[in-house]
Amino acid sequence: MAQQKAKLDILDLPLDKSLLMEDLPPPPPGDAGDGNVPEKQKRAWFRDRRVLAGGIGVAVLGILAAAVLLIWNPMARNKTPGTAVPVTVRIPAGASEAAALVEEFYVDIKDASGTPRLAVVNIALDPVDRKVLPEMNGLDVRREVHAILSAKTAEVLRTPRERENIRKEITGAINQVLKREAVKTVWFSDLNVW
Repeated sequence: MAQQKAKLDILDLPLDKSLLMEDLPPPPPGDAGDGNVPEKQKRAWFRDRRVLAGGIGVAVLGILAAAVLLIWNPMARNKTPGTAVPVTVRIPAGASEAAALVEEFYVDIKDASGTPRLAVVNIALDPVDRKVLPEMNGLDVRREVHAILSAKTAEVLRTPRERENIRKEITGAINQVLKREAVKTVWFSDLNVW
Protein backbone atom coordinates (compact mmCIF):
# COMPACT_ATOMS: atom_id res chain seq x y z
CA MET A 1 0.00 0.00 0.00
CA ALA A 2 2.89 2.26 0.60
CA GLN A 3 4.08 1.70 -2.95
CA GLN A 4 0.68 2.61 -4.37
CA LYS A 5 0.62 5.72 -2.24
CA ALA A 6 4.06 6.73 -3.52
CA LYS A 7 3.05 6.29 -7.14
CA LEU A 8 -0.04 8.36 -6.70
CA ASP A 9 1.92 11.06 -4.91
CA ILE A 10 4.24 11.31 -7.88
CA LEU A 11 1.29 11.87 -10.17
CA ASP A 12 -0.17 14.39 -7.76
CA LEU A 13 -3.53 12.66 -7.63
CA PRO A 14 -5.53 12.45 -4.45
CA LEU A 15 -5.89 8.93 -3.11
CA ASP A 16 -9.48 7.80 -2.54
CA LYS A 17 -9.56 5.21 0.18
CA SER A 18 -12.88 3.75 -1.00
CA LEU A 19 -11.28 2.48 -4.22
CA LEU A 20 -8.72 0.24 -2.56
CA MET A 21 -9.21 -3.47 -3.24
CA GLU A 22 -8.85 -4.37 0.40
CA ASP A 23 -11.92 -2.38 1.36
CA LEU A 24 -14.30 -3.90 -1.25
CA PRO A 25 -16.93 -6.33 -0.01
CA PRO A 26 -16.62 -9.90 -1.33
CA PRO A 27 -18.85 -10.68 -4.36
CA PRO A 28 -21.90 -12.85 -3.81
CA PRO A 29 -21.45 -16.57 -4.57
CA GLY A 30 -22.49 -17.63 -8.07
CA ASP A 31 -21.50 -14.27 -9.62
CA ALA A 32 -20.11 -14.79 -13.14
CA GLY A 33 -17.03 -12.65 -12.70
CA ASP A 34 -15.60 -14.22 -9.56
CA GLY A 35 -14.48 -17.54 -10.97
CA ASN A 36 -16.64 -19.45 -8.50
CA VAL A 37 -18.87 -21.01 -11.18
CA PRO A 38 -20.14 -24.45 -10.33
CA GLU A 39 -18.23 -27.29 -12.03
CA LYS A 40 -21.20 -28.29 -14.24
CA GLN A 41 -21.37 -24.81 -15.76
CA LYS A 42 -17.64 -24.74 -16.57
CA ARG A 43 -17.00 -26.22 -20.01
CA ALA A 44 -14.00 -26.12 -22.23
CA TRP A 45 -14.34 -24.07 -25.42
CA PHE A 46 -14.13 -27.20 -27.56
CA ARG A 47 -17.16 -28.72 -25.86
CA ASP A 48 -19.44 -25.89 -26.91
CA ARG A 49 -22.01 -27.08 -29.45
CA ARG A 50 -21.65 -24.03 -31.67
CA VAL A 51 -17.92 -24.53 -31.99
CA LEU A 52 -18.42 -28.21 -32.84
CA ALA A 53 -21.11 -27.41 -35.42
CA GLY A 54 -18.92 -24.75 -37.02
CA GLY A 55 -15.93 -27.10 -37.21
CA ILE A 56 -18.01 -29.88 -38.72
CA GLY A 57 -19.52 -27.44 -41.23
CA VAL A 58 -16.11 -26.18 -42.34
CA ALA A 59 -14.82 -29.76 -42.68
CA VAL A 60 -17.82 -30.83 -44.80
CA LEU A 61 -17.49 -27.79 -47.08
CA GLY A 62 -13.77 -28.45 -47.48
CA ILE A 63 -14.38 -32.07 -48.45
CA LEU A 64 -17.07 -31.02 -50.95
CA ALA A 65 -14.80 -28.40 -52.49
CA ALA A 66 -11.96 -30.90 -52.84
CA ALA A 67 -14.29 -33.49 -54.39
CA VAL A 68 -15.63 -30.97 -56.90
CA LEU A 69 -12.13 -29.88 -57.91
CA LEU A 70 -10.88 -33.44 -58.28
CA ILE A 71 -13.90 -34.97 -60.05
CA TRP A 72 -15.17 -32.07 -62.13
CA ASN A 73 -12.00 -30.90 -63.82
CA PRO A 74 -12.82 -28.27 -66.46
CA MET A 75 -9.24 -27.20 -67.08
CA ALA A 76 -7.90 -30.77 -67.17
CA ARG A 77 -5.14 -30.04 -64.66
CA ASN A 78 -4.01 -33.65 -64.60
CA LYS A 79 -2.96 -33.67 -68.27
CA THR A 80 0.65 -33.15 -69.14
CA PRO A 81 1.49 -31.10 -72.24
CA GLY A 82 2.16 -33.09 -75.37
CA THR A 83 -0.15 -36.02 -74.65
CA ALA A 84 -3.27 -37.14 -76.46
CA VAL A 85 -6.49 -35.89 -74.94
CA PRO A 86 -8.74 -38.78 -73.84
CA VAL A 87 -12.04 -37.15 -74.83
CA THR A 88 -14.23 -37.96 -77.77
CA VAL A 89 -14.94 -35.10 -80.14
CA ARG A 90 -16.34 -34.78 -83.61
CA ILE A 91 -13.87 -36.49 -85.94
CA PRO A 92 -15.13 -36.82 -89.50
CA ALA A 93 -16.30 -40.18 -90.79
CA GLY A 94 -13.53 -40.23 -93.40
CA ALA A 95 -10.84 -40.38 -90.73
CA SER A 96 -9.05 -43.63 -90.12
CA GLU A 97 -9.24 -45.45 -86.80
CA ALA A 98 -5.81 -44.10 -85.90
CA ALA A 99 -6.95 -40.47 -85.85
CA ALA A 100 -5.35 -38.75 -82.89
CA LEU A 101 -6.58 -35.68 -81.11
CA VAL A 102 -3.88 -33.16 -80.27
CA GLU A 103 -4.32 -31.23 -77.03
CA GLU A 104 -6.26 -28.01 -77.58
CA PHE A 105 -4.51 -24.79 -78.54
CA TYR A 106 -5.17 -21.35 -77.06
CA VAL A 107 -4.04 -18.81 -79.63
CA ASP A 108 -3.95 -15.03 -79.33
CA ILE A 109 -5.12 -13.51 -82.61
CA LYS A 110 -6.43 -10.15 -83.80
CA ASP A 111 -9.42 -9.26 -85.91
CA ALA A 112 -9.41 -6.85 -88.87
CA SER A 113 -9.65 -3.79 -86.60
CA GLY A 114 -6.71 -4.96 -84.46
CA THR A 115 -8.78 -5.96 -81.45
CA PRO A 116 -7.22 -8.89 -79.59
CA ARG A 117 -9.20 -12.13 -79.70
CA LEU A 118 -8.73 -15.63 -78.32
CA ALA A 119 -9.05 -18.72 -80.50
CA VAL A 120 -9.54 -22.14 -78.90
CA VAL A 121 -8.69 -24.81 -81.46
CA ASN A 122 -8.91 -28.60 -81.22
CA ILE A 123 -7.38 -30.48 -84.12
CA ALA A 124 -7.48 -34.15 -85.07
CA LEU A 125 -4.65 -35.66 -87.07
CA ASP A 126 -5.05 -38.67 -89.34
CA PRO A 127 -1.67 -40.43 -89.34
CA VAL A 128 -0.34 -42.76 -92.00
CA ASP A 129 0.26 -45.44 -89.36
CA ARG A 130 0.08 -45.74 -85.57
CA LYS A 131 3.86 -45.59 -85.15
CA VAL A 132 3.88 -41.81 -85.58
CA LEU A 133 1.24 -41.09 -82.93
CA PRO A 134 3.74 -40.25 -80.14
CA GLU A 135 5.64 -37.89 -82.44
CA MET A 136 2.49 -36.00 -83.41
CA ASN A 137 2.00 -34.69 -79.89
CA GLY A 138 5.61 -33.55 -79.61
CA LEU A 139 6.69 -30.02 -78.79
CA ASP A 140 8.00 -29.25 -82.29
CA VAL A 141 4.69 -30.20 -83.93
CA ARG A 142 2.72 -28.16 -81.38
CA ARG A 143 5.01 -25.16 -81.85
CA GLU A 144 4.58 -25.30 -85.63
CA VAL A 145 0.78 -25.58 -85.42
CA HIS A 146 0.64 -22.73 -82.91
CA ALA A 147 2.81 -20.54 -85.18
CA ILE A 148 0.52 -21.17 -88.16
CA LEU A 149 -2.64 -20.41 -86.17
CA SER A 150 -1.26 -17.30 -84.47
CA ALA A 151 -0.29 -15.80 -87.85
CA LYS A 152 -3.96 -15.78 -88.93
CA THR A 153 -6.69 -13.25 -88.17
CA ALA A 154 -10.08 -13.92 -86.63
CA GLU A 155 -11.85 -13.46 -89.98
CA VAL A 156 -9.59 -16.01 -91.67
CA LEU A 157 -10.35 -18.61 -88.99
CA ARG A 158 -14.09 -18.03 -89.36
CA THR A 159 -14.42 -18.64 -93.11
CA PRO A 160 -14.72 -22.25 -94.35
CA ARG A 161 -12.53 -21.74 -97.43
CA GLU A 162 -9.70 -20.30 -95.35
CA ARG A 163 -10.05 -23.13 -92.83
CA GLU A 164 -9.47 -25.59 -95.65
CA ASN A 165 -6.29 -23.73 -96.61
CA ILE A 166 -5.14 -23.71 -92.97
CA ARG A 167 -5.76 -27.48 -92.76
CA LYS A 168 -3.53 -28.06 -95.78
CA GLU A 169 -0.89 -25.70 -94.41
CA ILE A 170 -0.85 -27.49 -91.03
CA THR A 171 -0.65 -30.90 -92.73
CA GLY A 172 2.35 -29.79 -94.79
CA ALA A 173 4.06 -28.19 -91.79
CA ILE A 174 3.67 -31.32 -89.62
CA ASN A 175 5.05 -33.54 -92.39
CA GLN A 176 7.95 -31.13 -92.81
CA VAL A 177 8.73 -31.16 -89.06
CA LEU A 178 8.55 -34.98 -88.90
CA LYS A 179 10.59 -35.18 -92.18
CA ARG A 180 8.26 -37.72 -93.82
CA GLU A 181 4.64 -38.23 -94.88
CA ALA A 182 3.32 -38.93 -91.40
CA VAL A 183 -0.07 -37.18 -91.57
CA LYS A 184 -2.71 -37.73 -94.25
CA THR A 185 -4.91 -34.83 -93.23
CA VAL A 186 -5.86 -32.54 -90.38
CA TRP A 187 -9.37 -31.73 -89.13
CA PHE A 188 -10.63 -29.01 -86.84
CA SER A 189 -12.74 -30.88 -84.32
CA ASP A 190 -13.50 -27.57 -82.61
CA LEU A 191 -12.59 -23.98 -83.47
CA ASN A 192 -13.99 -21.06 -81.49
CA VAL A 193 -12.97 -17.42 -81.70
CA TRP A 194 -13.86 -15.03 -78.87
